[in-house]
Amino acid sequence: MKEKPFDRFCRKCLGILCQDIMKYIWIGKIFGIENVPKKGPLILISNHVSYFDFLILGVLFEDILDRRLHFFAKQKVVEHPLFKNYAKYFQTLALFENKPINQVWKMALNLLKHDRAIGIFPEGTRSRSGALMPFKQGYLRLANAALAPILPVYLTNTYKILPPNKKLPRLEKSDIIIHTPIDFAKKQSKEGLKRLNQEVVNIYSLYNSRRKKV
Repeated sequence: MKEKPFDRFCRKCLGILCQDIMKYIWIGKIFGIENVPKKGPLILISNHVSYFDFLILGVLFEDILDRRLHFFAKQKVVEHPLFKNYAKYFQTLALFENKPINQVWKMALNLLKHDRAIGIFPEGTRSRSGALMPFKQGYLRLANAALAPILPVYLTNTYKILPPNKKLPRLEKSDIIIHTPIDFAKKQSKEGLKRLNQEVVNIYSLYNSRRKKV
């Protein structure tokens, strides 16, 4: 899946523009940058409270590794005026209501087979309150099928930057916390995936409780 020259040109132009704006205005401190694998397949997961999460994570990944982060995203996101060009050039895995999920699943597995990085929000949608919601296990099933490591990332303050029902972002900064990767060296059972999911939820709950104390 070699990237077309024009797509790469558009991606780099968009990346340079976004990086400069995002880094100086909205991206704060980055913790754990050494935890990001430099190559190979990767499934990045993150808490999700704002449409701005896509931009911050995309710019972060471009700036670190010069790699695209292919997000799973709902139809309303890829058709959003602010994100549709981002979705097009970064080959977002669009979840359309009238299309079977199996097709997107195969695309995701193929991307991972070619050492690409995929971004997933385990909560499935934005939290309307800013609080963590239950994590669905689709990210774990994908990692189990591809034997790809999972990279937990926690974003702070994006709820304040662009909360639901707001059209213009506020001038706030988001800190980024990158956890150590969770390795998938061998297939896990259903019970094993259930335990892993709880471990991941515990990681995010800990970060969330620390954020509230700040």
